[in-house]
Amino acid sequence: MATVSRRSEMTKATSSITIPVLLLGCGGVGRHLLHHIVACRDLHSKMACLLQTVFCSLIPKSLGLVLRVVGVSDSRSLLLVDDVATGGFEDALLTEIFRLKSSSGSSFSDLHDLGRCQLVKGAEVTTNIIKVAGLLGKLTGHSIFIYIKFYDSSVQTGLSVVDCTASPETVHMLTKVIDFGCCIILANKKPLTCTIEDYDSLISNIRRIRFESTVCPYFVGAGLPIIASITRVLGSGDPIYRIIGSLSGTLGYVMSEIEDGKLLSEVVLAAKSLGYTEPGINYNLRF
Repeated sequence: MATVSRRSEMTKATSSITIPVLLLGCGGVGRHLLHHIVACRDLHSKMACLLQTVFCSLIPKSLGLVLRVVGVSDSRSLLLVDDVATGGFEDALLTEIFRLKSSSGSSFSDLHDLGRCQLVKGAEVTTNIIKVAGLLGKLTGHSIFIYIKFYDSSVQTGLSVVDCTASPETVHMLTKVIDFGCCIILANKKPLTCTIEDYDSLISNIRRIRFESTVCPYFVGAGLPIIASITRVLGSGDPIYRIIGSLSGTLGYVMSEIEDGKLLSEVVLAAKSLGYTEPGINYNLRF
């Protein structure tokens, strides 16, 4: 009876799962991610509706998800919240960063009000990112099931580092971030084109890295878990006789346009203007 009563009280409380997020790269993809986080606050606050369907009815209806942005970096500097353990960027600041970074050549120094944040430049950028990973990484592994088990009013997971840089220079940093127990999310293939030694280090804990296919970082499916789905089907003993589809987002668009008689040069430029390509078009053509 006591257990039932406790669950009833938990259901009435306002509860949340908080995920600290640190963004590397604030270009086209990065800044739109910030905008998307702000735009989806209301949706995230009602995540219990989905979780109850996927997991179990023990999850309280008031449960919400909070993406707490603790830092944003560009090629020159890092904007970091003063208290990374509990603080986060205000939505107004995230919106201002989106607006600022929509203008070519703008930097965080141009922000009118940094709020409760500090601006870090130069070599200190990498140092501070690794420090944050060391502080917050130890929390990685908390899940909705821990929430249910201990009936906490709120749970904070470990840090998630999102790499939107399309730069090979983040590889060693990402490797250290994983070593601290953090999760990394890759917006493009560039970090995976490193040496085989660095690649092995990156995927040493595959559950802490998220890419296009969720399980293994193969470059197909336009963001869909194609490889994972095929692996599950084959693992169940069912044969696959034929696969039909456009297994690459950018390539699928380019080839469809070329089939309509358009020039490759024109199609590639159009794909870039639509945001389909990597920041450097050559990356798409090279891969």
